[in-house]
Amino acid sequence: GHTVSGFTAARFNGEWFGESEIVAAMAGHLAIPTIMVTGDDATIREASHFMSWIEGVVVKAATGRASCDCFPGDLARSRIESSAQRALQNLSQMRPLLVSPPIDVEVHFPTSAHASQAESIPRAVRSSQTSVAYVADDFFEAYRFFTTALRLGSAVRTEATLRFLTTDEATAARLVDYKLQRSEDYWRAEPWIVVELPPERS
Repeated sequence: GHTVSGFTAARFNGEWFGESEIVAAMAGHLAIPTIMVTGDDATIREASHFMSWIEGVVVKAATGRASCDCFPGDLARSRIESSAQRALQNLSQMRPLLVSPPIDVEVHFPTSAHASQAESIPRAVRSSQTSVAYVADDFFEAYRFFTTALRLGSAVRTEATLRFLTTDEATAARLVDYKLQRSEDYWRAEPWIVVELPPERS
């Protein structure tokens, strides 16, 4: 499965996680089990690798990175309903997806420019030309780092668009002021990263 944005890839404790695993691990942090996943055949194959207990429902066949063949609506609904019933009947076998702390997170970007933006997060380190790493105390913190890195990396595309649209120095100056204000408001409103250093490993 894709990793939320479609242009990044992420590893948690060395394992490549798709969106299904990231969401399931966030639920697992709250002690909530994942009982069913629906999606294309690739998503179900990936989710079942990490969560063998789930009910996996294939409702479309992946044909490429951003394309698929959807099953007829009646068939997809029937599969989802029957799988949901089986999942509820087997709740005692369902488990949360747990990722053992400390959690090593590594986010991979398509270019070094994306990684340079994400590297500005406190405690983040550059692990390669196009990736940034972070050590989190739990999955909630790991998820916050991941989503923040994603947002900062996405700013590269936004900046490129703004540069293209800028036609004069006055407009450019206003865009710079706007960007600085938005950045300050963002970090004040959402303290995404816990800045205390993690304990040293023995």
